Amino acid sequence: MNRHKTSKIFIHIFKEHILSLILCISLALLFVLSTISFTIITGRIVDILQGINNVDFLALRKNLIILILSALVALVSEWGLRFISSKMCYRIVSNLRKQAMDKFLTVNISYIDTHEHGNLITAVITDIDIISDGLMQLFQKLFTGVLTIILTLIIMIYLCYPLALVVFLLTPLSLLFSFIIAKKSKKIFRLQSEIKGKMGGFLNENLTNQKIILSYGNERLKEEEYEKINRDYLDVNFQAEMIAAFINPTTRLINAVIYATLAIIGGIFVINGHFHLSTGILVSFLLFANHYTKPFNEISNVISDLQTTFASMNRVERILDEKNIIDDRGKKLFKYKDGTIKVKDVDFSYDQDHLILKKINFVIKPKQKVAIVGTTGCGKTTLINLIMRFYNQDKGNIFVSNQNVLEVNRDTLREHFGMVLQDTWIFRGTIRDNIRYAKLEASDEEIIQASKKAKAHNFIMQLKDGYDTIVSDDEGLSNGQKQLICIARLFLAKPEMLILDEATSSIDTRTELLIQKGFDEVMNDKTSIIIAHRLSTIRNADLILVMDDGKIIEQGKHEELLKHKGFYYELYNAQFKQ
Repeated sequence: MNRHKTSKIFIHIFKEHILSLILCISLALLFVLSTISFTIITGRIVDILQGINNVDFLALRKNLIILILSALVALVSEWGLRFISSKMCYRIVSNLRKQAMDKFLTVNISYIDTHEHGNLITAVITDIDIISDGLMQLFQKLFTGVLTIILTLIIMIYLCYPLALVVFLLTPLSLLFSFIIAKKSKKIFRLQSEIKGKMGGFLNENLTNQKIILSYGNERLKEEEYEKINRDYLDVNFQAEMIAAFINPTTRLINAVIYATLAIIGGIFVINGHFHLSTGILVSFLLFANHYTKPFNEISNVISDLQTTFASMNRVERILDEKNIIDDRGKKLFKYKDGTIKVKDVDFSYDQDHLILKKINFVIKPKQKVAIVGTTGCGKTTLINLIMRFYNQDKGNIFVSNQNVLEVNRDTLREHFGMVLQDTWIFRGTIRDNIRYAKLEASDEEIIQASKKAKAHNFIMQLKDGYDTIVSDDEGLSNGQKQLICIARLFLAKPEMLILDEATSSIDTRTELLIQKGFDEVMNDKTSIIIAHRLSTIRNADLILVMDDGKIIEQGKHEELLKHKGFYYELYNAQFKQ
């Protein structure tokens, strides 16, 4: 993404806060004008005090009052500018975070599946914080800096145009130097942002899978990998810091030389009476020159910070630019009729070069219990994702209750399915709230009944606070217990159609047998699809679909498939012999 596009993003942001932006500019202008007034009055007081034996005390008192008022106005306006700009920036970044969260909930699932979660988290938290800091600099320093440069230059021309010409010709050298360095450093700041995201992704991955790393004794390998990322981050940070450190002293040196030059030339003008320049006016002029040159130094810092801001904005914008799932809110609502599922000539691929599913055909009759089996990676879960419309197929059609899933609203379709996946999800909260997630209006009695069917009630009651125990995905529960809570959600939801994807993979055999009775009760009058590696659990299925390499190669009942002595026969005997 180029800077022009990012600038358009900033303009879009400002449009949403135009009143606050106008108020910031007004306060910045008031601050600069009060500062200018303070400087002019300071020079007048110097000229008044020069007549030591003939001081006009009335004029002195008047100017001192104006001086104090100018200082107070500058103080209040600067505070107001910081308050308004800070509030505006926090609203902007809060809106960006909301947009990012909305994007994660509406973007194609393939985007989430193919990007490091830690990297995405870093973009939403760290990069948006950097954007916030950059906007603060923009509002609080750039606005006042630009106004100060323009207004003080006009006044310096009025006071003594030859000295103003010296300031005007020499001061931009520091800004020009900053621009040249900033342009050359753009790549460094972008790389800094990318490595920070990579580091976040690495830490998230390794914290999540710490037990696996320890079990294989690969701690040293991970330490070396992290050390390399950390070293790269150190190197790029050092380069970025050296660039920033080089800009500031150089601009200060240029400003000091300019200030000294003005003092010498101005002193000569005062001594010789040139251009009606008095000592007081020279003092004011030097103060104005300091006001004029100071923003160049601050602007150079802002430019340096904005490089990082633009790099972070690019990362965030790449997320916000991702295509959403096609909005189908205008499509007709799905109406459950009988739970028939028909799949006709379906192809699917994550990329055009590699088909995952090839010419899939089958029919699930109402209230049938259907199992899908096959080797790892053969496409079982992908097929479920298509039925649920987490993805759209490339070719072919899928019908549920004789309605094409691509022609109905996906949300109303999913309302009639209940899913339990191999990968459990427990959010931070009470066990009660985790189970109630499937039916937000459920009563406590309904939650308890669902837990009993899922064989989760006993272990829940043994916890310190029972159903009010605070748990999360990382603490408080074993994998088996988390899966039981997910199963309890399913029993609470009571959907018309069920999908069980390795739903009991983390549960011991005894508990699995007990839960299976609950499943049988729930599945008694519902269309059900089961993905299972333990073939012993699907012997009673009405239909078994056998998949291999993205194709359905066999289908039938357990006994029929065994008699056929094909792929299913080999899978079953391989498990039985083990």
